Amino acid sequence: MIFKGTPAGTNVDWQKRAGGVGIVDPCWDHGGPIREVVMKKPSASQRGRTASLTRRKVLKGGAAIAGLTVGLSSPIIISKAQQSTISWLTWPGHSDKSILEPFEKDTGIKVKAKEYGNGDLGLVEMSQNPGLYDVVTTSMEFMPQYVAAGIVEEMDPEDYKGWKEYLPEFHKDIGYNVGGKYHTIVYEFGFNALAYRTDKISAEDATSYAILGDPRVTKKLGSQDWWGNTLGALSIAAGYSPAKGRNPYLLTNEEFASFGEFIKKLRPQFGGFYEIAGIFTAFANGTIWVYPGGGDWAAQLLKDQKLPVESSIPKEGGYLWGEAISIVSGTKNREAARKFVDYCLSAEAQVRFATKPSYSAIIPNGRGWTLLQQTKPEWAKRLKMDTTADPCAITPWRDGRIAVRLLPKDQTVEDWANLWQEFKSAS
Repeated sequence: MIFKGTPAGTNVDWQKRAGGVGIVDPCWDHGGPIREVVMKKPSASQRGRTASLTRRKVLKGGAAIAGLTVGLSSPIIISKAQQSTISWLTWPGHSDKSILEPFEKDTGIKVKAKEYGNGDLGLVEMSQNPGLYDVVTTSMEFMPQYVAAGIVEEMDPEDYKGWKEYLPEFHKDIGYNVGGKYHTIVYEFGFNALAYRTDKISAEDATSYAILGDPRVTKKLGSQDWWGNTLGALSIAAGYSPAKGRNPYLLTNEEFASFGEFIKKLRPQFGGFYEIAGIFTAFANGTIWVYPGGGDWAAQLLKDQKLPVESSIPKEGGYLWGEAISIVSGTKNREAARKFVDYCLSAEAQVRFATKPSYSAIIPNGRGWTLLQQTKPEWAKRLKMDTTADPCAITPWRDGRIAVRLLPKDQTVEDWANLWQEFKSAS
């Protein structure tokens, strides 16, 4: 998943707003939270091949990196001033001043934030820098690896006021608990399936993934250059759909081989593979018409630029991307960290997350929906959060057409990443 509005009429620098894939410069300002983040130009390693701590080691259950999180050679001495500051590793745009300044004003706690742009790279960053962070925003599918490596603490959601206001559908584990226990709590999410140009593709066409094989869209499909988003959508198209009770990432080895043959047939339909900024440019200039693995977060950004783009959850379904907050094991600022988690789960904070400049999102706090309707009615309507009655933003979830994004079990992450490279390189 991976960057997901900007105020209408703004001229967006996509590389900054949408972000290149990769770890970003810290850009910490000493007086408080960061005010602007400059994305590094993504290297090949950041785009999903390697990292200085390889993902092969990171994703083998955490055993290879668990030792990095303990046994620091010298004690950390924390001054009184430092105790009122917490460090947060998070997704692009989450440290916007519209989100952090209210928390800092209300609590006196300063937040230093560093942003990252790809789910597994967050795990690498945490593993390479033990003791640096107090809280972390995670891509929830990586939670088993975070837990195995001892990076995050067990949490009790009942300890937090905002949790009690969550919608019934999300006031429970949605598939990311580890060993029956919470180690992270979702504070924003969305659904990925298809994004498409409405001047080229009809709403009826977008009700099924069958459109991907239509001759009308030959060379007009474009996707993010990351296996996790696109292959999830293509797996649903191949028949491993939530509407049939399947998770598109959990395939047997036989099914995985069959899936590989299926996507080979779709390869001629694709006109390109891009970083997120490139996808938006290709949509804008008409190079691509359909984005498998895209969602409403992308459609909202493009509509802000007056482009005729919508998102769709086809009848076969889509998958959930979610961002969640965790407390880092061994933090010396636990009480401040807990206050920050409490803030992230609150209605007030989640309205800010839902409408942040970098990308929009759905929120799980029910009072947050009401507050959004009262304070930002136009946004509530845009995000289909102007009512909790069907149809609304979470209707596809209620209908059973949404799977949670998980890491594969019968194959490795590298098996899927290799399949993606083979798919892209095929003629």
